[in-house]
This record gives sequence, C-alpha cells and structure tokens, in this order.
Amino acid sequence: MKVYRDIVVNGTTTQTEIFDIAECTYSGKDMGERSITANIKWATPIDFKIGDYVVLQMQTLIRSTTGVDGSVDSEKFYLYTMPTIKKNASPMSSGQAFEHTVTFYSAQYELGLVQMRDCGQEQANVDTIIYTGFDSLSFVGGADELMRRIMAVLKKHTTTRTAIHFGHIR
Repeated sequence: MKVYRDIVVNGTTTQTEIFDIAECTYSGKDMGERSITANIKWATPIDFKIGDYVVLQMQTLIRSTTGVDGSVDSEKFYLYTMPTIKKNASPMSSGQAFEHTVTFYSAQYELGLVQMRDCGQEQANVDTIIYTGFDSLSFVGGADELMRRIMAVLKKHTTTRTAIHFGHIR
C-alpha cells in the first residue's frame, strides 16, 4: 500500500507517492470508525505530514473485485495526527533504527472533530452564516432548520476532501 501526498503547484494538484507500506492492519465496521494502522521500521525518520493518505482498494477486504457497474471501489484514509516515532538502534549502528506507528482514518473521522455551534444560515442567502455567540446550543424548529444549522457548521469547519450532501433543502 502506498502513501500519497497531494502537492498543489500553480493551481494544479498532483498526487505524489511518498512511501510504500509493506504491511498494515485495517480495522472498522460499516457506518463506524475505520482506520488503517502500520508499524514501519526504517533507517531514518520518515517525513509524514498531516493530510497524507493511503488508498484502500475494497477488493482487498471482500471477495468481489468489482462493483455492480464494473468499477473497483476504493476509499482514501487520511493522516490526521502525526505518527509516533521510536528510536530502536544504538549510536553508530545501521539498519532499521526508527519504528513509526502511523494511523490513517477514513474521511468521516474529520466529522467527529467538528463541534456543534449555535449558528444558522440566512434564508435569502445560504452562503451567509450567522453565529449567535451563545455558549450553549438551543434549538426550536423543524427538520429543515436543524439541517440548515448542521450544514452551516459543517461548511465552516470541514475541508474540501469531505463532501456532504443531504439533498435539496428549502
């Protein structure tokens, strides 16, 4: 499995391979938190950065290699926290001196980091977000208004890699 980093130059994004992971462990449940963890031993510290990612081909987890439409399903798992690095070698030795423990999480992990705030969107202009400034959240209204408030918070705090679509909201 390869670790990638998106590099943007003059507005063009290029996927760059950073490192190749020989062994990793997938853990997760449907609709639950999913992650990929790897223990990597290397001669020097590896320059991981927040936002690096791996692409998991789903056929490695299930027997079917293609979807209903013939496509191969895949999912990106992102690095949200820096890996731990442990130095194992003594001075003047050679070999795999550093052990890295790195965990990549599915994009839904980012949603769990978002704190709900008391805000909403103006009815006439959905791009304008209004914050009440209250330290507690209170809400009275219908499902449409609740969805507008949730979308306003998510729009403010999620990155471009997390796309959330709830359908048409009036």
